[in-house]
Amino acid sequence: MLDVCVQSSACYDPTFLSMLPSRRQFRNWNYPSKFGFVSFFVSLCFGFVLWLFPDGGKWLIGRLSVISQPTVSVLGRNEIERQLNIAKMEGVGNNISSTEFAVAVPFVRPSLTKPEMGVEPAGAQIGLSNASPLRSENQDLVFGPGKCRFHGKVHWSQYPALRGQASITTIGCVLDNGDSYSLGHFNGPEIGFLTPEAQAMNKEVTLVEEDGGVTLPKSTKYLVRLHTPLRDISFLGKSSVSW
Repeated sequence: MLDVCVQSSACYDPTFLSMLPSRRQFRNWNYPSKFGFVSFFVSLCFGFVLWLFPDGGKWLIGRLSVISQPTVSVLGRNEIERQLNIAKMEGVGNNISSTEFAVAVPFVRPSLTKPEMGVEPAGAQIGLSNASPLRSENQDLVFGPGKCRFHGKVHWSQYPALRGQASITTIGCVLDNGDSYSLGHFNGPEIGFLTPEAQAMNKEVTLVEEDGGVTLPKSTKYLVRLHTPLRDISFLGKSSVSW
């Protein structure tokens, strides 16, 4: 019976291949039909490849998603202003405030030199702007993205390896109405530290070689983690500068 069915079309059960159009049929289709058929066939083949090679498929999707991301022009007269505006853009829609940490974008990066024994290297200062709201618990104050500046220093503790630690010693914030607040002193004790955003428990930061020096990566986002929750921050007065 099997031989008869193989030699004859009488026992032939239509499959996917039998549903494909012939070359003549395809030529007679209009362009929307041709486009729809080709799109369906390509999608089907792509799905089959992803099913056969799931790891490779994940990599390919990741690469395509990066390529397809639109580029956004960031305004600013200089690199510092552009980094400050990036912090504001990153925080759009983020309404979750914290008294213990804030996502931060660097706008002043260090330019480190080889550390000498007992001497702090020049150019270790850093400045970051918050990309998530920061809250003062006892004063019921919430500083939106781009409204706080964190200042501190980077310590190249793992020289010559490109790893170090970053301490935060001052916080300055401004409300939308111009009221300005501050906490800490530039050369005072550490009130917080820096961690990579994706590794919140890691106190080490990665350094990179750039323009003949060593600094923090420009495109990396960080978490500023405070040693104690922010409960009170000192009122300074009205700010003449709009942040």
